[in-house]
Order: sequence, then C-alpha cells, then structure tokens
Amino acid sequence: MELLEKVKQREDIVRIVSTVTLAAIAVRSFIKGKRGRGLLAAGGAVAIGATTSTLKPTALEVAREEEPTGETETPSEAEAMSCVICNEPIVIGESRRPNENDEIVHESCL
Repeated sequence: MELLEKVKQREDIVRIVSTVTLAAIAVRSFIKGKRGRGLLAAGGAVAIGATTSTLKPTALEVAREEEPTGETETPSEAEAMSCVICNEPIVIGESRRPNENDEIVHESCL
C-alpha cells in the first residue's frame, strides 16, 4: 500500500510540473509571436490540469484497496457452483452452460 501511495504522489507531481511547464512554454511562445505553438501548449496545459483536478481512482486501484491481505480461500463444496436442475456440484472440467434463464447447469442435464 505504501508503494501505491508513493506512485500516486509521484504521478500528481509529474502532472503538476507538466502543466506548469506547458503554461510557461505557451507564455514564451505568445511573447515570441508564435501563436500556433502557444495555443498548442496552452491547450495541453489546460488538458493536463483538468485531468489532474478531476482524477478518480481506477477500477484496479479500487480492487486493490478492497482486496483482503492474506491467503485467498478456496470455496468449500457447499459454496461451489452447483447445477440448478440436479443440485449436484459442478466440478472443474465438467461441461456446463447457461440454460434459458441464464442459470449454470450441467450440459448433460439440458
């Protein structure tokens, strides 16, 4: 978790520095009379600045925060996937597919 926080802090710093740099390039370009380069740099500064201010955590970051620390448990036989028709557990390697109600069943039960 500490590494993830450090990476987030570095990303924020890089975005801020990039925004300031592009803004400075835009100002210098306008002073020199190069409007095209100035508009391009100003647009980049606005885009990066807007992205920085509205950033939300990605799905991967949310999943990492919710992920329990420790060993993952394998589902017990009662919690394992079971056929809706015959109520027997579906073992790894058995063919299965959804029925018309989108419930998982053995292919032989259909």
